[in-house]
Amino acid sequence: MATTDGKTAQIPLIDLSGSQPESQTAKDLVDAAATCGFVYIRNQGKDIPVDVIDGIFNLASVYNL
Repeated sequence: MATTDGKTAQIPLIDLSGSQPESQTAKDLVDAAATCGFVYIRNQGKDIPVDVIDGIFNLASVYNL
């Protein structure tokens, strides 16, 4: 992925294994999505329920993300 300054940007990788506090993981996820627009998620351990995904899209629309 190229950036406007000609450098290559990397898509952030967010680890959901529980190795850090949930509040830090949430902050990392929001920061990554806000700055890059994409994130890789690993170690989620299970599928994310559809209602949770729908809720995230609804929340994002409230904040015009």
